[in-house]
Amino acid sequence: MACGTPVACSATSSLGEIAGDAALTFDPEAVDEIVGALGRLTADQGLRDSLCESGLDRAARFSWARAAAETWAVYQGVLGS
Repeated sequence: MACGTPVACSATSSLGEIAGDAALTFDPEAVDEIVGALGRLTADQGLRDSLCESGLDRAARFSWARAAAETWAVYQGVLGS
């Protein structure tokens, strides 16, 4: 996503939660859903363009600095600091 690539990923892992509506998601145990998502990506240029744009926007919401700050805040909360 951060590279402007359209994404199709599992809906049952954290990837689906992170990707939100900026990716096509599928049940990783349903081959027909995987094939369908990949087929849509290869056949629909408009969908690819849309997912590239929304993926870049979505990826910009995440950073290692933010993750570290939020993790530190949780540790401080648990430790009562």
